[in-house]
Amino acid sequence: MADTNRVRQLGDIRVTALDDGYDALPIAVVVNIDEAGAAALVELSSGDDLLHPVFNAYLVETGDRRVLVDAGAGVHMGPTAGKMLQNLAEARVAPSDVDAIFLTHCHPDHILGIVDEDWNAVFPNAALVVPELDEKFWLRNDPSKNDNEYQRAEMQRAQKAAAPYSGRTHTISAGEVAPGVTMVPLPGHTPGHSGYMVQGGGKKLFLWGDIVHLPTFQPARPDASLVFDVDPPLARETRKRTFERAIADGLEVGGGHLLTPGFARVERAGTVYRIVPSDG
Repeated sequence: MADTNRVRQLGDIRVTALDDGYDALPIAVVVNIDEAGAAALVELSSGDDLLHPVFNAYLVETGDRRVLVDAGAGVHMGPTAGKMLQNLAEARVAPSDVDAIFLTHCHPDHILGIVDEDWNAVFPNAALVVPELDEKFWLRNDPSKNDNEYQRAEMQRAQKAAAPYSGRTHTISAGEVAPGVTMVPLPGHTPGHSGYMVQGGGKKLFLWGDIVHLPTFQPARPDASLVFDVDPPLARETRKRTFERAIADGLEVGGGHLLTPGFARVERAGTVYRIVPSDG
């Protein structure tokens, strides 16, 4: 049975945060920080010069539909990832039960979970639903013509993962995508990076994708970027605007890299912010 701390009930809509493990990244992936920020990162890395962002996906059960918001990193990003399917099973949902996968964006740690170790489709009946601008950028461009090494590798893997879903891939740009679930563009991290607002029973939950990768670091230093940001200035602007919206509207949020239980709230901390894990 799914951990109840990782479940939210919004009227008739049930949202379950699915842990997909974690990654190991060198400190150098974080940029636009000062000396104090660099020292804080060293402390955060526990002295091994590696950061360990977690991976989350979200199961949304709404009406007669079961959909995923993102699918995690799957088995193609190392032995510490790929736990999502086990946690989906604990929520008593089989891959064949999933009707659609709504991506926040096409980075590997959000799309690679849709395929198995042989790059075959994991979800036999699910439509793959991609933000329109990300579909154009990641799935249609020729990776060999991209001179950014990160983006080139990410394009190659995204296209390989999406290939088994070619006959059932759709694009969206905004608006309601499932009962009580609305897409909200959050550009910057990628061109089409988006969140999904879930609303039911008088409650709201904002699944914001990759507004942050390091929830104990970036809120206090919202100008810090990762090398994976396609448009770093826009990503920073979107991050701050989203923090402000979460505070003003009293939103509970979920995100690809939020710590256990996968839900949190944003608080103001002087002139910056703080993300606090939430129990509901």
